[in-house]
Amino acid sequence: MAADALLEGLDEAQRAAVTSDAAPLCVHAGAGSGKTRVLTRRIAHRAEAGDLDPRHTLVLTFTRKAAGELRQRLRGLGLRDDVAAGTFHATAYAQLRAWWADRNVEAPRLLDRKRGVVAERLGRRRDLVGDVVAEIEWASARAIAPADYAERAARAGR
Repeated sequence: MAADALLEGLDEAQRAAVTSDAAPLCVHAGAGSGKTRVLTRRIAHRAEAGDLDPRHTLVLTFTRKAAGELRQRLRGLGLRDDVAAGTFHATAYAQLRAWWADRNVEAPRLLDRKRGVVAERLGRRRDLVGDVVAEIEWASARAIAPADYAERAARAGR
């Protein structure tokens, strides 16, 4: 797709983000404001201008669904070469697997579902699985170390 066509339908702020030569560029915008459109058009625009090689471009997202949508939109914009798009976690884990493989170290096993592991540990108290998982997620989101959990949970009224 021609560079000018990639700017069609964009408002002034979106057009500025797509054509900016800033690297990196941070776009702050609310839900439904066109961030994905800006991101895909920026990548396609820079590829069209010769400023980037799509094969050496990594786009990080929060969900697998968003990564798939980004790849699909980029193909729709005419990018013949795939951009690497994935979640933060999947991309980081792929890098770690490569690092471990280079050193002949076996990669640790990832848990598919934490509920099963928690249920196994709780034994007869499986009725508490949901509550325990919720607490683990609460503490994890706040980077609370296990040794600090009881004090921080009490302080938060949990």
